[in-house]
Amino acid sequence: MDNATRVRGLALILGWLGVLPFAGLAIAAVFDVTPGRGFALGALVIYAAAILSFLGGVTWGLTLAPGARPAPRPDTALVVGVTMSLIGFFAALAPVGSALLVLAPAFVVMLVYDLRLTRGGFAPDWFAPMRVRLTTAAVLSLLAGAYIA
Repeated sequence: MDNATRVRGLALILGWLGVLPFAGLAIAAVFDVTPGRGFALGALVIYAAAILSFLGGVTWGLTLAPGARPAPRPDTALVVGVTMSLIGFFAALAPVGSALLVLAPAFVVMLVYDLRLTRGGFAPDWFAPMRVRLTTAAVLSLLAGAYIA
């Protein structure tokens, strides 16, 4: 197995493991599992903010990696990355219902930007379908939380 295949497989596994807190916290909130709905929704906001910031960091990595083909607008890529971190930070300070309604579309915006990078050849081909699936799961979890918040 070559290195690219191993990286792709590990990214898929880790990506889906990263969805577990989204789904688990949303389910815990919907069914009001102990220690309670408020705790689960608050944890969902914090986790989503962290992952949104991570996705912004991925954009920086794609832009700044040694030997990487430079993005057509590297300044835009860097600003998008930082903006996601700031959105996550300020969402974490907001009331839970509002935070979830800010985070869900922010994930969609980040996905659209990542799809543009992939179409432009700045990320591997497998990155786009993986991001679509993972983002769909994350956004559905955030919207479920927002619905009951």
